[in-house]
Amino acid sequence: MRTTSRIIVFLFLLLGHVSCLANSHFVVVSTNKNGGHETVYTLDTTTAAPRSSTPLPPPPPPPSWRSQFRAVFLPTGPTPSGYLSFATLNALQDLSTQLRGVLATQRILEGLGVGRADATATSAILNFLVRDGCGMFATLLFTATAASKFAADVKRWRLLADIMVDVGITLEILAAQVPPRFFLLLLSLGNMCKAVCGVAAGACGGTINLHWASCGSDIADIQAKFGAQHAVTASVGLMVAALTTQSLAHVPMRQLWSGYWILTVLHIWINRKCMRMMAFTSLNTVRLRLLLKHYRNESHQSLPTPQQMAQTEPLLFLPTRHTVPPIEYGISFHHVAHKMGHEEEALRQILEQATQSYWIFVAQPHCIMVVLQKGISPTDQAKAYFHATLLAQSLKDEKKDLEDREVEVQWNKFANQCVQAGWDLTKTELQTHGYHIEIQAARQ
Repeated sequence: MRTTSRIIVFLFLLLGHVSCLANSHFVVVSTNKNGGHETVYTLDTTTAAPRSSTPLPPPPPPPSWRSQFRAVFLPTGPTPSGYLSFATLNALQDLSTQLRGVLATQRILEGLGVGRADATATSAILNFLVRDGCGMFATLLFTATAASKFAADVKRWRLLADIMVDVGITLEILAAQVPPRFFLLLLSLGNMCKAVCGVAAGACGGTINLHWASCGSDIADIQAKFGAQHAVTASVGLMVAALTTQSLAHVPMRQLWSGYWILTVLHIWINRKCMRMMAFTSLNTVRLRLLLKHYRNESHQSLPTPQQMAQTEPLLFLPTRHTVPPIEYGISFHHVAHKMGHEEEALRQILEQATQSYWIFVAQPHCIMVVLQKGISPTDQAKAYFHATLLAQSLKDEKKDLEDREVEVQWNKFANQCVQAGWDLTKTELQTHGYHIEIQAARQ
């Protein structure tokens, strides 16, 4: 009897739901993602035969030139604030490079002897082979030495890449004005600088694109639109080259260099401006140090936001005063054992605290070494550096030993302030020595 009553109630609710659907209008909204066209279709289900309550509208008009412009050059999805300004300035700095590249190409051809009766195609080919070979060697060497460092310091490496391409173009222009025996040397050095730029800029470009896609845009679409913008600036550079190639040969050298240096300074200034526009919410070593500096300041009320940090963080690799005692972060166990002089003691300390995600050792003279466990989370990476910084300050001030409970309290306070300021601790990317350790059971 109870089962029958449940079935009757279910059928009653189902009939009521169908009745509600039968006395309603269905609305379908068709929106063009790129052009912004919107068409509304409604379906009347109150009659015996469902029909469209409004006649089908005529096909939408062709998209306007603004819609077509957006479809080609701007992302279809949402982007963080400042994208349009960044894209505009990025196109201007690209145009500056294109214009100076035209001048460099002209000087290189002059240095190769184009227009001279004694110049041969064979000598020109040999020069290009040596130049390109040096560029390939620089690419391999720079990748081997710096590839693991790009992700932890995107802004500084990206600005360094732009400075290196400026140095490379300058060397190529100078190559035609020095004695012939130095021509190939400067030409090769210039191409090596441009190769360094290609490696660093390409490696950092992915992180920059991810930043502009962080609001939900498709990263492939972001990258494609940057490519379209670059194609336009390259086309403008080609047109300017076609119009000015002959006239550049008659411009006095002083005026030529004046214009070149104006474009170069403008190029560096624009790139610096672009780096300031990007407010990364992730922590790297530089940003974490600055946050810790604010945190240790007793008068601080809150930590800087990512937008505030973007205006103050260093953008150049300049000498800085390191912490005293120094912190060696993410080092190998062999290095720890060598520094401490007792491999057994280091092993015992690690095994006693095997459940931790990191270990901190203090060697004499005072040197703080941080060993990271394999698979450590980004948040724990930040905590390990925070712990090492507190320990360094305690040793510097010759205070009592730092207790784990105090570290935990201070870390929770610091982490909460970071989250309130808008920082994402789950995306921490700190610079390490590249080592992790893993504790495994010994084989019998």
